Amino acid sequence: MNDDRDQLPVVVGVDGSEAALGACRWAATLAAARVAPLHLVHAIPPFPWFSPTALALSSENLDKELHQVGNAQLDEAEAVVREECLSLPVSRLLLEGPVPDVLADRSEHAQAVVLGAHWSGPAGDMLLGRQTIRVINRARCPVVAWRREPFAAADGARPIVVGVDESDYATRAAHHAFSYADTLHVPLVIAHFWSMYATVGLGYSAAFVDWDAIQREKQQWIDALIAPLAEEYPAVTVHRVCADSTPARGLVGLSKTAQMVVVGSRGRGQFVGAVLGSVSQNLVHHADCSVLVVP
Repeated sequence: MNDDRDQLPVVVGVDGSEAALGACRWAATLAAARVAPLHLVHAIPPFPWFSPTALALSSENLDKELHQVGNAQLDEAEAVVREECLSLPVSRLLLEGPVPDVLADRSEHAQAVVLGAHWSGPAGDMLLGRQTIRVINRARCPVVAWRREPFAAADGARPIVVGVDESDYATRAAHHAFSYADTLHVPLVIAHFWSMYATVGLGYSAAFVDWDAIQREKQQWIDALIAPLAEEYPAVTVHRVCADSTPARGLVGLSKTAQMVVVGSRGRGQFVGAVLGSVSQNLVHHADCSVLVVP
């Protein structure tokens, strides 16, 4: 966004995985485009998490080994970043503590936290110790669950999609979506989904509803929402999708041809144990592209 927050660092989680290295590349591109520093963060969880290893090593040797592994993974991540952006200001942080705690602390003074994600099973579990949802719940800034695109777009400009409704969360998500589309020089799709029958209730009354009028009202509402943003970001090409569907199903469908889907969290992101909204959680697990969750 066009404010001082753009100068805050982009924070990316490092865990030695291919997904995390891909997230580092993407985060470096974002930081360079916004002339912001990049912070590479590796978290060392408390010793009980490593209980099988701890049985074989003394606490001193275990601590030394974990720090060596962490530094080696940061070395690899920094090398990947330097391949993308040689002059980018990069900081390496090797911190002790649970992953959600460490990244939540860093998020308080960051413009974004980026985590690598991949498919690991039917449940769509995420990387970094399956803690991505916990990181999103606790972060004070937007979190990107970065996922490698299943295929490259012919023109290299797959759009960013943002899901909107009448909530404040969606309004903030729209602001960030415009900002990212402007930074990355890609089109933006404003998507609003609702279930018509849920709007009026089931029964014979549905036959007497003026669905065309409802559609026009929805379009007018979207136009009013994006008007000031389109003025602030005149270079962003905007498309609109307004359709009868559940938000989760509609946005997952659009994710197949997008490079990122942006949604509001609808959670209580600053509190321990918060619950991420159903739509955003569904997307984090099932979208075919990266997901940006805005608190």
